Amino acid sequence: VSALLVVARPGPNGPECFWYGELPIRVPIDEPKFAWGGGRDFAIAAMAFGRSASEAVLFTARFDRTCTGLDMFSFLPPALQPM
Repeated sequence: VSALLVVARPGPNGPECFWYGELPIRVPIDEPKFAWGGGRDFAIAAMAFGRSASEAVLFTARFDRTCTGLDMFSFLPPALQPM
């Protein structure tokens, strides 16, 4: 089982986004649209056509059998959470 934590936070030059895998090493994400795994091409295409990241995963799960779903947690107030 692998673990993944994606963090987005305000930075000195604008928002910063990075991820942590199984090791405690911070890896920056410099792309505006980013996805992992076997279905990444489906997910990136869905986001390029305006879908949110969570919608892109649900879209990908319809076409790629290796995509097993989505667990998403947000610490934003409900009014600010993306759909």
